Amino acid sequence: MKKLSLLYLYLAMLSCNQESSKTAVNQNNPTDSTVSGTKNIFGKWTMCSTYAEGMVTQFNVCPAVRFNNNGTGNLELNGGIAESFTWTLKTPGLKIFYNNPNPNLTFPDTFYYAGFNKTEEGIKLTLTHNDRSYYLSR
Repeated sequence: MKKLSLLYLYLAMLSCNQESSKTAVNQNNPTDSTVSGTKNIFGKWTMCSTYAEGMVTQFNVCPAVRFNNNGTGNLELNGGIAESFTWTLKTPGLKIFYNNPNPNLTFPDTFYYAGFNKTEEGIKLTLTHNDRSYYLSR
């Protein structure tokens, strides 16, 4: 119950101050014209928690998600590539799709809302589709 309350508080804080967080991320990377500019997503992210069906899941070992500048990406578990995907980012949405779909993939083939938020610890990326959210950071 405590984790659920913290999640609601986190989501409320994200939705309250959209404009100032956009400015903060642009200051971090001034070559981008928008907060969700493609350059903000390039690189390696860690995913230590997800939200689905009213519950937050915290991972003991955080998988790494890499978004390459050629529109490909992968999910790494225990140092090895577990899943490879293709992606496109157009404000404010991120489309992830696989060449060989599998029902057990981490990110189902779909369109996600991509929310960037700069914090003192770094940049947070929240990918949301319907009632499912993925929390990435770097």
